[in-house]
Amino acid sequence: MTQTISVRNLSTRILDVGFGITRDRWGKPEISFSAAPANLALRPGTSADVTLVASASGPLEGDAAGAFVVSPRGSRPVRVPWAVSFRGADEEPLVSSVAISERAFVPSDSGPSVVAFRIGRVADDGSGHALDAVQLLEAELWAANGRQRLGVLGRLNHLLPGRYAFGLTGRGPRGNTLRPGDYVLRLRAQPVAGDAGARVTSVDVPFTIRGE
Repeated sequence: MTQTISVRNLSTRILDVGFGITRDRWGKPEISFSAAPANLALRPGTSADVTLVASASGPLEGDAAGAFVVSPRGSRPVRVPWAVSFRGADEEPLVSSVAISERAFVPSDSGPSVVAFRIGRVADDGSGHALDAVQLLEAELWAANGRQRLGVLGRLNHLLPGRYAFGLTGRGPRGNTLRPGDYVLRLRAQPVAGDAGARVTSVDVPFTIRGE
């Protein structure tokens, strides 16, 4: 897990700043920490970017949480929270239960073909409920052979588990009416940052545009 932060000296003196890590919730992985640069000497009013890296070794199961600690010499430390969860190899996909109301249809703004699907899940991990959420969902339009990406029909950000739907009006990414023929709607879901081991899920939904 990598996080870049900007550190600014708001005092009237030069500050020597060091970095560390704390762990408030323990899972199975062993966590190691590094910072680049490892320390800073900041003049009054100046700032610098620091890249903080937490890496894990051992069985990648369970989860862990804590804080990156920014420690100015002679001042109180500042905590930057972090959390990471680890998935097993048999975890469920981020997009499932996909269904389309009409596989072949005439373009219509008022009566679109509806693609319904489920995002993520809510699971009981023994210590509480765990949410599998999605950082970004893209609805991509592809040619029927799956080799040519025609553009993006829509994007949704920060999706919690639940049922969602997308309407296919028969228009392309630029608003033009699609020519009659076969196409593929590809739902592409990206996991949230810190969900280690989660994979991007892609589901293809073929459909046909009919002539009027």
